[in-house]
Amino acid sequence: MNKAIYNSPVVRRTALGVTAFTTATVAFVMEQPVLRWLSDRSTVLSAVLFVLVLAMFASLLRRFLVITLCFAVGLFTIRGGLRAATIALPELMRYTWGHAVWEGVLLLVGMMAIFAGLTETVQPNSVLARRVYFSAGGLFFLWQSFVLLFGYGSLRFVFYLVTGVAAVFAAVIAHQFEESNVGQPELPNDASVQQQHDLAHKASLRAKEWHDTLTKPSDDPPSGSAEFRLSARH
Repeated sequence: MNKAIYNSPVVRRTALGVTAFTTATVAFVMEQPVLRWLSDRSTVLSAVLFVLVLAMFASLLRRFLVITLCFAVGLFTIRGGLRAATIALPELMRYTWGHAVWEGVLLLVGMMAIFAGLTETVQPNSVLARRVYFSAGGLFFLWQSFVLLFGYGSLRFVFYLVTGVAAVFAAVIAHQFEESNVGQPELPNDASVQQQHDLAHKASLRAKEWHDTLTKPSDDPPSGSAEFRLSARH
């Protein structure tokens, strides 16, 4: 019973989602101490980034990283939206509408990221999840490009603009993304493997019994034999 519960896809997905959300929450709460600790340890940061890149080649770890990133982005952007009134905006946007729009964009991006994380948890490799988190990224980068261009006149807006357009384009064609595990069933667990083995064994036995029945010698003499003709005359 316990093994069946453990092998349940629902239990596994729930455990993955809870673990990812817990990791994102820890990163959110420990942001400043972690950044201070990593500031003087560039080697450790490089090693962490290298491990993260390697993890993208494993299906389960890739899903975990995507869900964790969605939850983390959601938490950080929602916090930024709630603090929008304290943000020093450029002169062009130092009005009530500027803070309101800034707050609305960040809150919307945060809610979209969390929704994408939940969707990816419930339905792995979901096209909807991809559309939502790419759209959230596109909205954030396009808004930043607008602020940099019209608020500060900085040429950095080009980078944000290109990134935002690319994210929006990725959201549009999200259904065309091919992954090695898209459309493929989850790896079978021990119970399903044993069940398949039992079914194959039973099918083999049935086939053998059927052939044995066809090839079993009959006690009656063949119709062309002398014994058969003699018995027919009588």
